Amino acid sequence: MVASRKDFVPAQPFRENSFGFLHQIHIDSAKFDPDKWVIAKLSYISLKVDEPQLDKLTIFPIPAIDKVVLFIPDKRLEHICVFDVTGHEVFSANIDIFNQEYEIVTENFLPGVYFCKVKTDKEVFYARFIISK
Repeated sequence: MVASRKDFVPAQPFRENSFGFLHQIHIDSAKFDPDKWVIAKLSYISLKVDEPQLDKLTIFPIPAIDKVVLFIPDKRLEHICVFDVTGHEVFSANIDIFNQEYEIVTENFLPGVYFCKVKTDKEVFYARFIISK
C-alpha cells in the first residue's frame, strides 16, 4: 500500500541538521507493510487486554524482574509470543508441555508493559505483565 503525501503526516515535521538549524522534512509518499501495525488518523491507541481468568491462565510474578512464569491448568501449551507496547515481538517459542509451568527469562527485557499470546491445543489466551528493574 502506498500513501500519498496528503494521507501521511510525520510525527516530527522538523529535524535538526548537523549545524543545529531546524529544517522541514518533506515526504512525498510512504510504503506500508500490511503485516505490521500502522496507526493512522488516530490520536490514541488502545492497549487494553482483558484480564486473564485465574482458573485459565496464571502469570507470576507481577511485576517481574528477571523471569515470568506461565501456567494453564489441564491444557497443552503449544506456542507463546510476547510483544512490547509497540507490537514488536520480543519473545517466541514453540513448546509442547501439558499441565506444567513455563518460564520466560526476562532479564534482557526493558522495563515496561508486555503482552502475551499463549496458544494451547484448543484455545488462545491473551494477558499482560509488567517488567520492572
